Amino acid sequence: MIIDLTLNPVKLPGLENYTPPFGTKKSTNVGLTTLEGCNNITLPWEHQRPVVISDNSTFSADIERNGLIEIEAADITLTMVAATFTGCEVKIMTTFLNGLATVQIGATIHNLHPASLYTLIYDGTTWSVEKTHKSNITAKNVTVAVEDFETDSIYPDYRYKAAIALAGVNDNYSPDVRFSLADAASGIFAPVADTTTDAIYIYASKVPANSVTIPVIICTPLV
Repeated sequence: MIIDLTLNPVKLPGLENYTPPFGTKKSTNVGLTTLEGCNNITLPWEHQRPVVISDNSTFSADIERNGLIEIEAADITLTMVAATFTGCEVKIMTTFLNGLATVQIGATIHNLHPASLYTLIYDGTTWSVEKTHKSNITAKNVTVAVEDFETDSIYPDYRYKAAIALAGVNDNYSPDVRFSLADAASGIFAPVADTTTDAIYIYASKVPANSVTIPVIICTPLV
């Protein structure tokens, strides 16, 4: 998809480098066409609406105005271009719930996590990326195999740990691992879990005899 965040609708034909401050201008006593009037009226509302993308996308030209982009599926790459002014702001909202999307800025690729909001600011040379809203990251019916457990020494009473992959999680998330009633009552599993980059750790006092299915995991952002 090609995204248009230019001011072309309010530029004068033949004067592409001139952007009027308040819509299309013409000579004295020369009226606007119906299309020009509609473009001027609707541009503020178009600015408020997100551009929804569902496949790999970039821009038709350098970015000339602030914008909001909604990425509705994982595995999509948005390739940024330059902006025409310092301080240009593009917000990216991800509405998918699993997996990752990416935004490419030059040779650098940034991961975009589910159900999050990012603010990109242009400094005159490149874009900075800041995650301005973090949502809970969840997983359901996660199965941990017996062979996933390995010895560990962090908690003396729980000498085995298993890593569970969970994209987007890091040490700024607090994990809530909700075992089934039978597993919680068994005394095998620690009442705490830890997070690391894109994974969480659960702990056990011994290696379970069979694989364990965890009904719900909820990781809440701390900051």
